[in-house]
Amino acid sequence: MLVLGLPALDVAWLIYSRWRRGVSPGQGGRDHLHFRLLDMGLQERTIVFVYWGFCALFGTLTLLLDDRLYKLLALMGLGIIGLAVLVWAAQADTKDRA
Repeated sequence: MLVLGLPALDVAWLIYSRWRRGVSPGQGGRDHLHFRLLDMGLQERTIVFVYWGFCALFGTLTLLLDDRLYKLLALMGLGIIGLAVLVWAAQADTKDRA
């Protein structure tokens, strides 16, 4: 779960966000994190490296941590960091549309 934490969190955020707006979660759109980052001006290559780095970091933590408690703490840290990025991107997207 740690390796796929950011993409999984992005999908959960997307479902919640679309549900809150009354839009079908299965409908396509540019509200995934990578599209929001592209719309904010980041280069595609930069976004890919950030995703890879994030997944590699937490994948390495998965391999290095033996204790379940430490893995749970790492997962919670991933959730907090990922949620902060998603909230930041959503606020930046809202400001751009205003």
